[in-house]
Formats: sequence, C-alpha cells, structure tokens
Amino acid sequence: MNKEETWALFQQGKDAWNAWADEMLAKRKALEEAGEWAVELNGSGANRASTEWLASAEANFAGRSFADEPNFRDFIFPGISLFEGAVFKHGVAFHRSRFEFKAQFRSAVFKSIGTFSAVEFEHTADFSDVTFDGYAWFGGDVTFKGYATFEDATFIGVALFGAVTFAGTAKFRAAKFNDKAEFRGASFEANAEFDGVTFEGAARFDRATFGATAVFFQSTFESYTTFEKALFKRRSNFSAIAVKRAFTLAGAKFQQVPDFIQANFAQAPRLDDLSIEPQSLQRLVWLVGVHLWKRRELGKQRRVLGAAWRVFRRSARNWQPFSREVEREAKWRSVKKLANEAHDHAREQEFFAEELKARRNARSLKEAFIWFVSLLYQGLSNFGRSLLLPFIWLAVTVMAFEDIYLDGHRNYVADEKAAVHACVVGSEHSNAESAAFSLSLRSTLPFAGLGGPEKLNQVYRCLYGVEGTKTAGFPETRLPPHIPDGVAQWSFFQTLISAVLIFLVLLALRNHFRIK
Repeated sequence: MNKEETWALFQQGKDAWNAWADEMLAKRKALEEAGEWAVELNGSGANRASTEWLASAEANFAGRSFADEPNFRDFIFPGISLFEGAVFKHGVAFHRSRFEFKAQFRSAVFKSIGTFSAVEFEHTADFSDVTFDGYAWFGGDVTFKGYATFEDATFIGVALFGAVTFAGTAKFRAAKFNDKAEFRGASFEANAEFDGVTFEGAARFDRATFGATAVFFQSTFESYTTFEKALFKRRSNFSAIAVKRAFTLAGAKFQQVPDFIQANFAQAPRLDDLSIEPQSLQRLVWLVGVHLWKRRELGKQRRVLGAAWRVFRRSARNWQPFSREVEREAKWRSVKKLANEAHDHAREQEFFAEELKARRNARSLKEAFIWFVSLLYQGLSNFGRSLLLPFIWLAVTVMAFEDIYLDGHRNYVADEKAAVHACVVGSEHSNAESAAFSLSLRSTLPFAGLGGPEKLNQVYRCLYGVEGTKTAGFPETRLPPHIPDGVAQWSFFQTLISAVLIFLVLLALRNHFRIK
C-alpha cells in the first residue's frame, strides 16, 4: 500500500487492519506452497509474484507526523513496515504487535510531553511484548526523547539500534534477541535496563554511552559480545550474567566500579585497556577544579564558590574514606576475579588495590590499626606494585638517619663548628659526614658488609670516640669504639624500616614479573 492507502486503513481501526493483514499472510502462504515465494537478502522480491505481494503488504507511514498518540496495540504488520522520518509527538503504543517481515524506523523520532511520571505519562514508545519476525531497524539517528520500553519483546531477525539516542529510560527487560543485536554507538542518557535479556546472536555495544544506570542483571549472552570502548558514567550491574562465548571489555571506561558479582564466563573476558575510575579524593578535587574552570567567566566570587560547594557536596555523597563499603569491596573483588581469569596480572593487582581501599574501616581500635597499616602499604609501595616508591623511601631513610648520626656526633666534638669535618678519633683524612653516611648505609643494608667489622669500628671511632684511655705502645685507634645507646637503638630501628622497604622492593619485583 502507498501512504494514502495505509493511512486510510489505519483509521478504520485494528479489526479492519488485521483482517487485511491475515489476508496478506494467507496469500504469502499460498505463494510458499506453490513454490513462487522468493525474496532477496535485501528484502526485495526475486520474482514478479513476490514483488507484487511485497507492494500490497507494505505499510507505509514514512514521514508522517502523528499529532495524537497512535494506538498500534495488537496490530499485525504482514510485510515491510516503513516509519522512516515519522514523528510521534505524544508517544506511540505497539504493545503485542507483530511485525511479520521487515520493520524500518530509520530516522523516526519518538517524542513525549508531560511530567514523565508514572501517573501522568507512563510510556513514550511502547514496544512491550512485540514480536519482530524479520529485520528490525532502528538505526540512523532514531531518537527516543521519552520513556521507551521493549520489555518482553522478541527479535527473531536482526535488530539494529546503532547510533540510537535514548533520552529517557530504555527498558529491554526480559527481551529476547534470536539474531544479532546491534547497539554500536547508541546513547543511553537515562537508565538502560537489560536485565534478564537473552542474546542468542552476537551482541555489540561498541562505543555505546551509558549516561545513567546500566543494568544487565541475569542476562544471557550466548554468542560473541562486545562492549569495546563503551562508556559507563554511572552505576553498572552485570551481576549473575551468563556468558557462553567471547566477551570483550577492551577499551571500555567505567567511571564507577562495575558489579560483576557471581558473573559466569565460559571463557575469560578480554580486558585490554579497561579503565575504572575509583571514587577518590583526587578525583573529587579534579571535578571541583574542572567545574570552577568552566565557570571562570563568572565575575562574582561568591557564585563561583557556591557552585564549587554544590559540586563538592554532590561528588562527595558516596565518598566515605573512614567506613567500609562492603558492596563496593565485593564489586572490586568481582572485577579482580575477571582479571585473574583473563591472566591480566597488572589489572588484577590494580583491582586488588582498590579492594583493599574499600575494605578500610576506622570505627574500632583494631580496625583503625588495619586502616593505618593499609594506608602505609599504599604510601610506601602503592600496594606492592611500585618499584620506585620503596627505593625513594630507602634513599630518604639513609639521608634522615645520616643526620641523626651526625647530630649525635656533635656531642663528642670539642669544636662544634668543625663537627661535620673532624673525627673524634681517626686520621686527619677522616670525614665525619662520610662516616655518618657509611653508618646509615650499613644499617640500611647490614647484609652487604661494606668493608667488614673493622671498617664499622673505624666509623664508630670517628663519630663517637673510643672506650678506655690511650696507653704507651697501644694506639688510640686500636681501642674499642664507643657506641652510644641512642645510636644503637636508632640503628636497630633503621634496620627494621629498611627490611620492610627491601621486602616491598622484592614484592614489587615478584608482582611485576609474576614470580611464583
């Protein structure tokens, strides 16, 4: 049918429409039984009989603007259904409709007016319980400006939602995709609900943007699935999903830790270049700074500070540095498990570090001690992942204790101005600064030897003198060195600190090279 014939039949109501649809389906069945039904892959007829049937069975609403909410509930579309360029100003209902052949909604616009509340405006575009027997095309700048539901819909043929914009909530709960489901480049500005969905064919969400909550709870992915370079700006829930083939999150970016608790993967997922931005104080400060920069044109300081405070308060709502977030801890543990299954050791360590951060709690003395140790572990070695940090702390330790040993040396030198140059006991070529450095280095690395016991005695004599008095024929440099109690205690403390730092260096080496 052409546009005028389609519109005239639609105005007669559902019964007249479905009577025509049943008649067209009966003619198609007769063509199939006679062996005269032949259709090309692009949907065009391969012979005269099929071409004539397709022309008669076509429903053409292309370019039509619907002033009121059209009711297509329980309609049957036997052939190609064209809605290209259609505008639904007050929403549309396709509940329980059946598209027997090909449905094309390219460049359609589904608009809504009202409050978007459950009372005054329930659905903008209602495709719930709809069956698409053939090709369903929603690609090409289709825009859902209100609530869109495909709940319990069945897509038997290919379903294309590439580059679709969902400004309102998009609900695909319990939908079933028997063939390929294409959501590449789709934009979900509000909640995207895919819980309980079955994807029997390939599911592609490459470069899709999820601006609000994305839920895939208990969904089943039976074929190749990809979220490559997808962006998740808010909470994402993949808990209890079942994945039976390849699953890739390569290049995906999560601005909150995703939930993969009890997710089941037949094969390890691909996590190359996966990015998860944990909520942290650094990120909080960065968000405030960006907001201030964007509003730098405001002349009044009070307005700028007020805007910064609102951003800070909104961003800090979920940031709780002193309380253990059990749910968040479990989420980090779930993504750590994914990294372990994929043998992505660097990512596994990164997620383990975030799990330890989420585990911190300071509501009791015991938990406060654990929180403090965890903070030290982070500051000294970035949770055993950094080689540079322990080396830096070792260098700082050597320099700090060198000053301590020099400070003790000044008590044994008559001329304090010459304290950093003169030895209490030693040759004229001895230097107290180098002696203090040697003592600090030896306390840091006691197993290295660094000249043996005699050299150590020489260092102590230079810094703190000797025990006893000089006698004839027995040089002062042969007397036992004087070792102050405070220096011995500081030396023990330095050795203990250094042992911890050396252990962290070895731990980082093990983690870096995966030494078992």
